[in-house]
Amino acid sequence: RTAHFDLTLSLSEVDGRLSGGLEYASDLFDAATIERLAGHLQLLLVAMAGDANQRISQLPLLSDSERQQLLVGFNATQAHYPQDQLIQQLFEAQAAANPEAIAVVYEETSVSYGELNARANR
Repeated sequence: RTAHFDLTLSLSEVDGRLSGGLEYASDLFDAATIERLAGHLQLLLVAMAGDANQRISQLPLLSDSERQQLLVGFNATQAHYPQDQLIQQLFEAQAAANPEAIAVVYEETSVSYGELNARANR
């Protein structure tokens, strides 16, 4: 069966229960993505049914485990650094060790650590 649209959500009430289905273009979405989307929708609907006065901005879209994975698991950016030095001392050390390395990029302009350090020390 061919989907008429990229993604279609159908909902109906049957015997006092909400029933639904997702139809999707399989060349755009894989089954795992659609299952995840359906789980998010179910979580949202359960939260809405549980508290009709809850603000939309407070409704959950992710399970606790998914939220933890996104915020912590995929964001493993923690780095150890010397606790006995100030940020400007760490920057000076980086500028001395790698003066030609790019420190900052904005649109078409890039500035090396050496150049940025020289500007900061003017």
